[in-house]
Amino acid sequence: MADQRKTARDTTVSAAARPGGQKTVKKKKHTREPVPLPLKMVLFPFLLIVSLLFGLIIGYSVVGKGPVLEVFDLHTYTHMYDLIFG
Repeated sequence: MADQRKTARDTTVSAAARPGGQKTVKKKKHTREPVPLPLKMVLFPFLLIVSLLFGLIIGYSVVGKGPVLEVFDLHTYTHMYDLIFG
């Protein structure tokens, strides 16, 4: 039963074995171009920082019901540090 199913990759018969001497045309797989390494090295940390900022904003303002701009205030984090270690 598995022998009956043929895919495009299975049809690579040589020109001599085909009737009429026709050549098989291989179809190229459509692949995306890989992202260059320097772009990955810049894009990955940037996306990490952006996701950290969005997480801080959502956590502090939506869950904690605090003002959004207070997330970027240094006093907020010194206060948290004093509560934990002080």
